[in-house]
Amino acid sequence: GGTNTNTPIITTPITTGGDLIDLSLPELNKITTQNENGTNILRNTINQMKSNLNNGSEEGIEFSLNSDETYTPFQMPAGFDGIQFPSISTNNPLIRMHKHHSGLDPIFSAEDIIGMVGFYLDKQNLNPSSPQNTNITSIMVSVSGLHALRVSNVADLQDFYTQYKVNQGSFKAFKDAYKDRVIIKSQTQCNGTCSDAEYNQILLNNFSAFMNSFVWGIEFYFAPHPTTPNGNYIWKNK
Repeated sequence: GGTNTNTPIITTPITTGGDLIDLSLPELNKITTQNENGTNILRNTINQMKSNLNNGSEEGIEFSLNSDETYTPFQMPAGFDGIQFPSISTNNPLIRMHKHHSGLDPIFSAEDIIGMVGFYLDKQNLNPSSPQNTNITSIMVSVSGLHALRVSNVADLQDFYTQYKVNQGSFKAFKDAYKDRVIIKSQTQCNGTCSDAEYNQILLNNFSAFMNSFVWGIEFYFAPHPTTPNGNYIWKNK
């Protein structure tokens, strides 16, 4: 609570009594909307990842925000089924981006979700007073579209971390719930009869339901790929 008179930047989410004012859609649009010169490095990286979805490589990149509102990219070593992002203190990123190639499920993994929790907590530990901490974004590019995670409530996020990491040991209960209620449930619903597109939609639906079943301070957003190369991504809070 209280009034903070040192907040000249209106575009930064403000924490009041534990609730985050949700400016996520404008932020996501800023990341994914191409400019008239075609030089939005964030959108261009998304386009490049989208064009390489069949190469069997999981690529990752993180971006730090410069004082002139430009971004500096830091490419991660590619892997088949995992990206290891470095310590926050290495590049102090604002945005992390990776892709799930066509051999992986086109939804965030349990590890991706846990990674977002760590992303916030590590930013907070590095610089507790930074307005960047609640404005971080994790984006994943898949065959079905763009997936994003954003912080929505700091107190809930801390509680989630305490409950699943500290009390129940390295998020095991969370990972087990994810496997049961997203992956196994989707496979059972399809029973081997779905097309890829049908299975991907069921996965997305079950993932959304799973995310909404937890009070944990992070919101999930999704945008299908536009039908034209420079078309806009239309984000929705799922």
